[in-house]
Amino acid sequence: MQNLMIEENKEILKNNVEMLYKRLENDDFRRRFVAHFNLPFTPNVSYKELIGSINFLQTQLNFNIFEIAELIEHDCAIASSMEPKDESALNLSYEEVHESIIKFFKRKKEWKCFETKSAPTFKQSLFGSHEKYANHVKGFYNEENVSKYFVSIDLKSANWQSLKKFFNINQSFEEFISSFTDYKLPLTSKAFRAKMGGKISQRNILSWNKYNLLNSVGQMTTVFKEHANVELCIKNIAGIYADEIIFEVSLNDFVILNKINRDLLSQILKDKTGFSFHIEPFKLIKFNNTKIYVKVGNNGKYSLKYASKQETLFWYKLWSGWINIGDFNVPEFNNIIELNSEDYEPLKVKQENQKIYRDNVEIQQMILLNELDKINMMINGPE
Repeated sequence: MQNLMIEENKEILKNNVEMLYKRLENDDFRRRFVAHFNLPFTPNVSYKELIGSINFLQTQLNFNIFEIAELIEHDCAIASSMEPKDESALNLSYEEVHESIIKFFKRKKEWKCFETKSAPTFKQSLFGSHEKYANHVKGFYNEENVSKYFVSIDLKSANWQSLKKFFNINQSFEEFISSFTDYKLPLTSKAFRAKMGGKISQRNILSWNKYNLLNSVGQMTTVFKEHANVELCIKNIAGIYADEIIFEVSLNDFVILNKINRDLLSQILKDKTGFSFHIEPFKLIKFNNTKIYVKVGNNGKYSLKYASKQETLFWYKLWSGWINIGDFNVPEFNNIIELNSEDYEPLKVKQENQKIYRDNVEIQQMILLNELDKINMMINGPE
């Protein structure tokens, strides 16, 4: 009986994915699909390119196609029962859901204050002689910070945490949205969240994000000192953004932060501040002859900064072995993406410069692998 249910579930999942592939043939659906899940493609991505990258997205970027297909088919079933009929969940604007949410906030007693006032700025009392750090967003990604070690502390789901605190809401984002709609896509959609923030007042939300972040700096320094033996100095603040603060740390502290239980550290910080934070130690490197910076962490983790969506996808595919740069005649959908002149067009690389570009990408890959190996050796020792 259990085996039968498993097989039935597999068949349902398979049918959902097949239906999703069919829906993706529609240009408008495809644009909305890319926007909803913030995928590394331009809005006018072709069906061939998107489908050819699905397996890559699933295995390399943790994009669960089966889960996404299930959400979409669930919402499509609801949408198809409405008038006027619309069989595509991603063709829905979810305007009614947004409007209901806006009405909820406008009915709250705190709305007038939130709508008319941004968060207060910080004065010298908090940051002492380093007041400049409180109200100035420094450009962190620059040559001065290359080859140094840092720890990033950022608010998880910053917009929602700020709204929860300001309006005294005791629900998760998913619970809150579910109270307004039976649709499931808004619970995970980046586009839905962004539009919701814009309608409420993105400027004011960002100001409260930064206020909540900077108001927690004192607790950050205490928690890191007492529970990790890591000194976070105000003078070593390397960057401040609306929901993230970056401290320069020593090599020794970088190693400590990679070895300790950072989830536990985050929980202690949450108990002290009331906010959930993500803690990420990293080394900053820069690729030669490019504008791309890379945050390099432990266990093979890295992220590209100042890379376009096209560059990000191209480089990730290449480095994960999904593009074989020496073979231009692979089958269309065999999990390796054919690399041809069309792939270089979004990168603005002319045909006569493609070999130079490929060679440079290979060099950068070796630089990255070398950095990952060095960090792994420092933290985990020789294999």
